[in-house]
Amino acid sequence: CKPADAVVSDGADVPYPQATVDLHHEVEMVVALGSGGRDLTEAQAAALVWGYGVGLDLTRRDLQALAGWLAARGRTLDSARREDISAYHGAQAGAVRSIARRQSAFRRYYACVLRDRPGFADPTLLIERPRLPRSLPKALAEREIEGLLDAPDIGTPLGLRDRALLELMYACGLRVSELVTLPLAALNLRQGVLRVAGKGGRERLVPIGAMALDWIERYLR
Repeated sequence: CKPADAVVSDGADVPYPQATVDLHHEVEMVVALGSGGRDLTEAQAAALVWGYGVGLDLTRRDLQALAGWLAARGRTLDSARREDISAYHGAQAGAVRSIARRQSAFRRYYACVLRDRPGFADPTLLIERPRLPRSLPKALAEREIEGLLDAPDIGTPLGLRDRALLELMYACGLRVSELVTLPLAALNLRQGVLRVAGKGGRERLVPIGAMALDWIERYLR
């Protein structure tokens, strides 16, 4: 499939955002199934996968592995059925993220086949996407936090504002979305507490540390 603004080039200097290739017709070259085809240049192959969020080598490897697995069973990429793709996924070891990556590459390929051949039965259409586990956020080290707090130039009004915001976010454990939507009325300097509207509109009162209070007062003066 070739977008209307696609630029195909045989040269080596193809800028990724402006270039792509005809995926359906060129993919056989990428997976190198043999029998007389020429390989794509690195630029063409890179353009092929640009924007899909998957590396060139991984995409080539995933499609090549699927094509080889299908060939051993008398099928090709274009004649594969949903049962074949499901069986291939089931036969592969690896983490959930690896399965999701392979499935994404296959979906992209078959989406392009469908654009070139209306009525083509996409074998990936009814295959469920694997659920990726949610990873916990990584905590910053003390040195990294100190570097973040010291980053603003407090000699300027904007820098002083940023330092006060960072100190407040750190002291109160705020999300960025909570921090940037805080009204001034939510701040009670006399009592040293902050009223925060969190997810679902739920409010909570959070004590403000002495250091954060000091920077807020410096900024407000």
